[in-house]
Amino acid sequence: MLNFIKIWKDGLLLEDFHKGEWRLILSCHGYYDVVKFDGEIRDAYQLAFWLGEYADINKYSYVSIQSCLSGLGGKHSIACKVSRILRNKCVKGYKEEFVGIKLPEEYLQIKRNIKILGRISFEDLLVYKHLVAGKDLIEKRYGYYSVTYRNGVLIKEQLGSA
Repeated sequence: MLNFIKIWKDGLLLEDFHKGEWRLILSCHGYYDVVKFDGEIRDAYQLAFWLGEYADINKYSYVSIQSCLSGLGGKHSIACKVSRILRNKCVKGYKEEFVGIKLPEEYLQIKRNIKILGRISFEDLLVYKHLVAGKDLIEKRYGYYSVTYRNGVLIKEQLGSA
């Protein structure tokens, strides 16, 4: 189940249960050492601090930064840097352009109009899809070159799914 924690026009913060543990997912714009969401550009330290503001970091074993080039640059990538800050978390980034989770403007307008607060379950989104929006709300594409770091050390490199 996907739980939406925060939704902006240019990014999403979600959580899901992955491999028996909780994973935090940030889907936003990015370039190897920065990300952009909520209209702001953030480096690794700002991102790590910000994630702690919206989520209980101790709950998560995995963090996925689903943005373009978030894993590019080795030890200089934002994924590696965040893994050094958020100790003992597996942090995944991508070495290529990434098209992750997108919501159309119609859904964002629905959200603004009815002022949905808090977390939204994936099942709730499907209801909105069929009853209100009538369009695909979530688009996820697979086939990416990802890297995963833990404490600044590369632990996995994979060509595969998001």
